[in-house]
Amino acid sequence: MNHLTACLNPASSPPTFPRTPEVTNRAAVVLGFSVSAHGGAVGSKIDINPELSNCGGFAALEHLMAAHADKPYSYYAMLSLLVGQPVANLRFCDQLSMELVWTHVFGLSSTSSVFDAINSANFCFDALIPLFAMIRTSIYHPSAQQAWATANPSTVIQMVTFMYQNSPAFFNIAHSDEFVLALFSSLIEDTNAMGQRSEVANRKSQEGGQSPDAEYFQTFLAQPNVRIVMELLKKIVSDNLQLNTSKNDTIVDAILDNISESGITRKTQVACLTALLHSVLEHVVGTDLLASSALPPNTNAQSVVQTVANISLLSSRAVDAFWNGLVTGSESMRMLSTLYHLQVIASKKSNRAVNTEPICACVMRMTLFILSRPIDSVPVQLSVLDALSSLVSKRYLFLASNEAWFFASLTHLIFMLSVTPDVLYQDPNSDLDRTSAQVAMCACRVWSDVICAKQALVEETFKKQAVSDINAARALLAHSAGVYWQQFVDSQLRAAPSGTGSNSVTSGAGGAAATAKDLIQQQISSKITRVATGISRFAAKRSMSTTNAASGGPGAVAPWKNISTDRQVFFMWLRVHISLIKELVRAQSTRYTEWHAHVRKWCLHDWHQWEAELTRERGIWGPERASKLEKFKLDLTEGPTTRMRRKLIPNRNFYHIYPYRPHLDGPTAKAQRAKVAISLDSKPYYEACLRHRKRTLDTRIIDSSVSVMSAAEDSGDGSSNLLGYSFTDLSQINSSLIRRLSATQQNTPNLSNASQDKSLELNEEDCEDRKDDDESSTSISEKSPENGSLKSSEANHNSSTSSESTSQPATGRKEEKKEEKKAGPDNQTLLRLLEQGEQLHSMFRCARIQGLETAEGLLLFGRDHFYVVDGFTLLKTKEIRDLDFLSQEMHDPIVPYPATGATQPPKSSRLCSKFSYNMIREVHKRRYLLQPIALEVFSSDGRNYLLAFPKKIRDRVFDKLTSMAINLSAGGSDSLGGQKTNVAIETSGRGASLLSSLIGQQSVTQRWLNGSISNFQYLMHLNTLAGRCYNDLSQYPIFPWVLADYNSPVLDFTNVSTFRDFSKPMGAQSPDRLEQFLKRFREWDDPSGETPPYMYGTHYSSAMIVVSYLVRLEPFTQQFLSLQGGHFDLADRMFHSVGDAWTSASRNNMADVKELIPEFFTLPEMFENTNRFDLGVKQNGVSVNDVLLPAWCHGDAREFVRLHRQALESDYVSSHLHEWIDLIFGYKQNGEEAVKNNNLFHHLFYEGSVDFERIDDPLTRNATIGFVNNFGQIPTQLFKKPHPQKKVNILEGFSNTPGVTTTRLFYHAIHNLTPPQSPFKELRSAVGSIHQNDKIGVVALEQNKVFIGTNRYITWGLPDRSVRMGQIDTDKSACIHEMCEVDEMTCVAAGDETTLFCGNTSGCITVWKLNQKPLSMKKLSVLNGHSDAITCLVSCQSHAVLVSASRDFTVLVWHLSEMFLIRQLPKHSHAVLAVAVNDATGDIATACATLLHVWTLNGSLLAVINTCDSAPAIDPQQMIISVAFSTMNEWDNDNIIACGTSDGIVKVYSCVVFENDGSVHETASLDATSSAITCSESSDRSSQIAARLEKQRKRLKNSTTATSSSASGSVTSSGPTSPSLKTSPSPKIDAEKPTSGSSFVRVLVQRTALTMHTAFNRPDNVHPAPITAIAPSRDHRSLFVGDGIGRVWCWQSGEGGGRADHWVQDVMRQRCDDCEHKFTLADRKHHCRNCGQIFCSTCSRFESHITRMNISRPVRVCRKCFLRLQQSG
Repeated sequence: MNHLTACLNPASSPPTFPRTPEVTNRAAVVLGFSVSAHGGAVGSKIDINPELSNCGGFAALEHLMAAHADKPYSYYAMLSLLVGQPVANLRFCDQLSMELVWTHVFGLSSTSSVFDAINSANFCFDALIPLFAMIRTSIYHPSAQQAWATANPSTVIQMVTFMYQNSPAFFNIAHSDEFVLALFSSLIEDTNAMGQRSEVANRKSQEGGQSPDAEYFQTFLAQPNVRIVMELLKKIVSDNLQLNTSKNDTIVDAILDNISESGITRKTQVACLTALLHSVLEHVVGTDLLASSALPPNTNAQSVVQTVANISLLSSRAVDAFWNGLVTGSESMRMLSTLYHLQVIASKKSNRAVNTEPICACVMRMTLFILSRPIDSVPVQLSVLDALSSLVSKRYLFLASNEAWFFASLTHLIFMLSVTPDVLYQDPNSDLDRTSAQVAMCACRVWSDVICAKQALVEETFKKQAVSDINAARALLAHSAGVYWQQFVDSQLRAAPSGTGSNSVTSGAGGAAATAKDLIQQQISSKITRVATGISRFAAKRSMSTTNAASGGPGAVAPWKNISTDRQVFFMWLRVHISLIKELVRAQSTRYTEWHAHVRKWCLHDWHQWEAELTRERGIWGPERASKLEKFKLDLTEGPTTRMRRKLIPNRNFYHIYPYRPHLDGPTAKAQRAKVAISLDSKPYYEACLRHRKRTLDTRIIDSSVSVMSAAEDSGDGSSNLLGYSFTDLSQINSSLIRRLSATQQNTPNLSNASQDKSLELNEEDCEDRKDDDESSTSISEKSPENGSLKSSEANHNSSTSSESTSQPATGRKEEKKEEKKAGPDNQTLLRLLEQGEQLHSMFRCARIQGLETAEGLLLFGRDHFYVVDGFTLLKTKEIRDLDFLSQEMHDPIVPYPATGATQPPKSSRLCSKFSYNMIREVHKRRYLLQPIALEVFSSDGRNYLLAFPKKIRDRVFDKLTSMAINLSAGGSDSLGGQKTNVAIETSGRGASLLSSLIGQQSVTQRWLNGSISNFQYLMHLNTLAGRCYNDLSQYPIFPWVLADYNSPVLDFTNVSTFRDFSKPMGAQSPDRLEQFLKRFREWDDPSGETPPYMYGTHYSSAMIVVSYLVRLEPFTQQFLSLQGGHFDLADRMFHSVGDAWTSASRNNMADVKELIPEFFTLPEMFENTNRFDLGVKQNGVSVNDVLLPAWCHGDAREFVRLHRQALESDYVSSHLHEWIDLIFGYKQNGEEAVKNNNLFHHLFYEGSVDFERIDDPLTRNATIGFVNNFGQIPTQLFKKPHPQKKVNILEGFSNTPGVTTTRLFYHAIHNLTPPQSPFKELRSAVGSIHQNDKIGVVALEQNKVFIGTNRYITWGLPDRSVRMGQIDTDKSACIHEMCEVDEMTCVAAGDETTLFCGNTSGCITVWKLNQKPLSMKKLSVLNGHSDAITCLVSCQSHAVLVSASRDFTVLVWHLSEMFLIRQLPKHSHAVLAVAVNDATGDIATACATLLHVWTLNGSLLAVINTCDSAPAIDPQQMIISVAFSTMNEWDNDNIIACGTSDGIVKVYSCVVFENDGSVHETASLDATSSAITCSESSDRSSQIAARLEKQRKRLKNSTTATSSSASGSVTSSGPTSPSLKTSPSPKIDAEKPTSGSSFVRVLVQRTALTMHTAFNRPDNVHPAPITAIAPSRDHRSLFVGDGIGRVWCWQSGEGGGRADHWVQDVMRQRCDDCEHKFTLADRKHHCRNCGQIFCSTCSRFESHITRMNISRPVRVCRKCFLRLQQSG
């Protein structure tokens, strides 16, 4: 009970009653609404109980507390609530008395004032309802004689009476109708506080039974509990006579209105009402209220006139009650006597304003009632006789009145009574006969008095003459008198404010009983009168309480309205809700358990992440070297402008997806082996794990189950697609077929998906802790309890391709688990992923599209970030739900999964990506599934998401994103589209083009035409503008087939036959195949007329084409397998040869017209089977492994990509690329031009060809979308007119490869770099870095400074170990951050404008976040991997990598945005002092001592060279301390790697492939710590290679193969043995791949050395200095070199024979080197352009071109050089 009352009145809430909403509504929530059967699951249907929708909490307690009436605790609790005392501090005891109430409820002592306590109480009058209910129970309790049944109610009534007398607030509320009715109802059994009879009372009334007699009610009214309640009622009603101001209402009207129709309840109410009316009126007579007042102090009584009016009104209500049977008729004479006394008291007053006529009228009506009663007993007869006697004795009172209704009615009654009694009994002993004569005599006497005094009134009333003889008068006036009497009786019944009584008024012996019809009419009229009276009282309600409330103070209370309900209805719903609450508690208990399980799982998940971080390669507990069997996958982040994807990241789940299957090793398992995807490295990996981690072996890397494949799945052709249907050409498809397939789609089993589902059973059971999902019921508005600053972290995918399990018990367990997946909202899980303190203000449903996967989730907008969270959805009730716990009936997916080819909802992932608003780079509207429902969001860190939204939501989200983005790009040259958004891509007229150029708003087409961007960049921009993106495989970027020659050993870019015909689509490359396409077009006949004729039934770009190209590279392998039913395609149909793919697409295959994808020009890893997948054996017996490459690249994938890209940028392609653009993006895409140019595809490929909104059938609609999504989509048309042709200016350009013309760059004439006369810039100390910015130009910073943003820098290494931030143009620090770390910072790199990486002496890399407002630094995380001081940190935003080097000889590559370790480069022989990353290709250059290493972005060693020029081999004076790449035209083989040494020399190298004649050898086993070779050997080899390259340069240019490739080996050119890229000694799979003894190697060849001004070995350098910084200019026309004394030199490419670095300075020579002629002012000095020496004009009169310096025109040379050049030419 204490708990119950505590719940109703929590101690935390202030005791401010009246009408506390919290107290009133809590029970209503439970009782007025049904609790869901799903444990309160959000989104479940809520049923409202109309019986209890308005039931308050105290109305429920009325029935509940009645059952505890024998317990004093209940009274203490309710009294505490009544007076507003906190229940939590209440002290209970076993007895109830006034003293204990004061002590325990009010907490008063013996000296405290009870009056102050009462007056200061804050009443909650609703608590009176259960108190009165307990009194009712005590009165009717079977053991009513017990002490508690008398003591407890008595104490309560005493307390109520005391509060009534001493509290103005309680006094006012006690005079309300509700209070009086509730108090009166406490005397009536089976009623509620509103006086309504319960169903039990109705049932008792219907069943009948013994009716209580008058003695029962006398005994009942004599009970102590009844007496004290009646006394309180009498007091209230009596006091109300002096307070009431209404002229029409009394306080007893509420009681009269609620008298029941019949039954025991009515009799009890009548008995109590009779006693109340008599006691009140007799109290008025006995106390003479007109002379005295018993009201409490400070209560003003009304005037005497109003008091008399109130008494008269109450008397009238009492007489009305007699007439309507609402009081006992036997007490009529008692009432008449009381009324006589009231009339006497009122008439004695001196105040003449008092009107006594209403009381007189009551006396008359009461007299008529008595006289009209049927005389059926002696008491009735005596009362009639007494009434007649009083008429005679008090005739002065009656005869003084002139009321015609009274005398007319009295005349009728006298006529009846003067004849005979109404009922004649046959009993001779009856006293009725003996008294009837007296009645008749008294009636005659009354008539004589009436006729004497009121004869005129009687005659006027009846319109007849009246006589004194009663018999004669009866004969004359009987009929008229009877009519008047009936009218009078009707008026009395109609005037009654309550229902009709059961006794009908008769007119004596002559009156007829009322018929049944009359009774029904009377009841209806009574009910209508009751409703009308109630409405009138409500409209004219007293304002006493509200007036007092407005006055304030303790008595200020609001009107009290008790709302109750029937007891049986309440308990019926209570039982229902108890059962539902039990279920709710059980569900909440389950949720509580699941929540703790989730917390445990979340902690385990965090621990697993930390464990993986600790045990990874170079981790704290991890190995120094990663396993050679580690696998990688393609990182999906893109480059900033060209949108290239080159980087591979660790694939942690590779062996979970491709586990080792021992049962497939046997010779009999060949058929089953072909039906699953297998990696040949799975077995070695499992064996290695078994050896090293047998006790903690991960069971997911092995699958011992036996696969059971159905025959239907083993299709002969092996083809499959998204929908489970096999089509090779859309010619087999029409609309009717689509409808038929959609109709049977649900009945068509997708066995591959079923196989996957079953294969997951084992994994689900073994890894149950990973399958349980998070749940919580926290509101979205609450803040995250922990720091969930997760950045786009991928969740662990635990699904593996295990074999099927067909056992029934396993299936049953799986079904049971699905049934248990019922949980509530998962807000808490979501909040864990957000920033700490994040405040979300907007939320949208979305579906993230990634390849073939569609992950539905939420797009959340916070204060500083927006989030994309997978696996959650937003219901219509605005609740967040986990999709794994949500039934399909409650969720309407954004993208219907049948439309994407799935047969079941996709598994929800747990990818949470966080984007800062300033990271939003661009937002583009996209179409998905041919519908405008998607947005593509690009961030500055390379992430881009394709998000689909519900209809009509996309534009709102677009506006939201664009409004929140801070650094949103408006387009331009650096945008993904290559132009500003307001610039039309298609411009007309030369004037418009010129105007656009002048105002700086060139379109991307204009920029391509003038050579500002390459062909690759232009095609990528067009794909972006046309809506093609990497995320949607059906709209993947399209690139053309460029070459047609895949057989020649050498590519000839000057030969037209080398290239494909760009003016024709792939289907028209072969005339014979084109004729077959045209024949189908001409002969096409569709009977239904729904499909127009077309030429090509397959598309040039589709999901299957893309994944078949990239099948060897994850994650595309998994997407390919999902399309193929979980296994690879037939080996002969796999992409295994570039040349065969061209042949199939251009000539042989009628169903193949595919084009290429961007990866053919950027990603060499796509051609290598590094994952060692078992791709099968072709029919000719050749195993499929790596892709067979053309002969001209010698099997090297990197060289193929370079030459393929060079072919794309060749002159022929540049001049004809516009023709292909017209076919794909231009005016030849559709319509008549498409027919003319043989470029017409199936109509379903074109945008707008099908209106999906008009397809009403969802199955047909999904099937149509699925077909289109599977077979591809035509890009959005960009050009309506012919695309302009690009003009290649061969004369003005430069060509080091015939057929490829580019702009002349500094590395094309590296020998002609002009030395500067003076420094370009000078700093105070050694130059640390050189940067170029569009706004402020070239920026050179000292060491210990790093450039960040556009015009700021960070400096460190100060004496106080602080980090300071300042502006470039000022030395003033804008921000100073005190570093509290013990370790000293050694190097710093900036990731972007907000991220800073700091290396220190401990080997840790600290990541800092730079806050703009206010300018400050916040530590984010620490990257651990090195064991010694960090020596170098270099970040590359283009490829999102951070490269760190240390004194421990290690170089680590980190992910720039995700901040995890990607890989470790093989250990170097010395500490690495310089690192550089090529922004274009991602190549990494590392320098340790004098060794220069070049690596690919993915860790493959390209070449290594020792740059030392003299003994010893590792010269400390020639250490490499700076490295830089040239990045323009990455396909150009002349690109250089420049390294600056400590002796002041800039050595320039190029990485070329060279035909190995034995001078360069590969080492089988290379040790990182091996000693360096001798200087002489290094010099010999370097000079040999340089000489050979110099001799062959001209020949190599003419043959277009200045470079060739090596077969992925680690080679050395000169210098020590290189670090080894060790690979597993696995057997060869591809028999067609060249053997390892390749004759081509990749080497670093020195191009030149820049020594002017800085080299220590040149005596003409006045101030030599080490080279500390190197950077090419943005246009690559010059090279910036910074030295150790703060000078920045700008080396530029000279024109022809311009000044070169090897020239001897003028001050060093005073005579000619040949004839020794002394120079004078007349004889000036001349330099030989070849040797650089100084000669006179005579000795230098010769001219010749210099091939090695790329000088093609004759220039001045000396005589010796002239002869030497002529001989070499």
